Amino acid sequence: MKRKVGVLAILIVVAIGLLCIIMAAKKEPSKEEIIANLQSKITKSQDENQKISLENLRKILSSYELITSKNLDDEDVILGVKTNQEELILLSEIVDIKSLDMEITDKSYIAGGLLIFYDAINNTGNGHSDTTNIWKNLALVDEYDGTLLEFDAGWNDKSLSFDGTDSYVNTHLMQGKKLGNNFTIMSTASMNEAVKFRAVGGGHGITPGVVFGQWQPSGLSFGIYNLGILVSFPFGEVELGENYGMAMTISEGATVSAYLGSSGNKREGTVKYFDNLSDEVLKVGWAFPLRSDGERYHQGTVSSFLVYDRALSEMELDWNLKVETARY
Repeated sequence: MKRKVGVLAILIVVAIGLLCIIMAAKKEPSKEEIIANLQSKITKSQDENQKISLENLRKILSSYELITSKNLDDEDVILGVKTNQEELILLSEIVDIKSLDMEITDKSYIAGGLLIFYDAINNTGNGHSDTTNIWKNLALVDEYDGTLLEFDAGWNDKSLSFDGTDSYVNTHLMQGKKLGNNFTIMSTASMNEAVKFRAVGGGHGITPGVVFGQWQPSGLSFGIYNLGILVSFPFGEVELGENYGMAMTISEGATVSAYLGSSGNKREGTVKYFDNLSDEVLKVGWAFPLRSDGERYHQGTVSSFLVYDRALSEMELDWNLKVETARY
């Protein structure tokens, strides 16, 4: 009897060991291992110019669920993948957008919900002009074209310069009527002087309005001015004269998410007592219309300005920010 018990115990131990081996063999790779594996396959598939075709990229990523969105050419853009563990991996974590065998243009941006798209490279909708006083909206036909006001500086090939005195762009978009409680604003801009209240864009009085890329004592900030209080989420100091891709989203009128450079560099918080934006017009280069002193105006450049009537996902934001980096 004792011998049978002993044999049974040994069999149980052996079975447990085998089970552990089987479970270890079935263990899913970590996110980091998946990324490293995909990067290795992509490297092997690149041509002599270190480019990879979209067809080959799709084949490499086909083991996972592709996350896509439409661009302004109505083409599917690969934003990333979802793993078997439901983890999201950004395309930018796998491959540099500049390594894709595709042209990055003003049509490469995410299309859904886009209300305003000002592009300094194609500022007329038919190429670039150094003399135009209208910044053509590439998102909608004959709506929200930007009007340049009081500009002494002007255009170069990839940006519009703001003198920090009284120049700004009127988008003609009334925030409350078009943005509501869900929206996204994005831009690529540089700041030449760290002076409190200078802003890349926005529009508010006493009633709720957007504050986008505004200097505060704590650095570059994004948020909502509401009932006399600025609720903002700062990033600290940035390098003056350097181009930065930046974005902010509002979700359900409560959650503010701000991004600087990439979706990984994020600040997030909640705006209390916020119901809806006022009908103050959204502007580029000026956020506070109740004050006209020069220190309220943006001093630096703006290369792009995009407004969506929805909160983009982090994958969509990351794609757009990478397109911005590639273009400007």
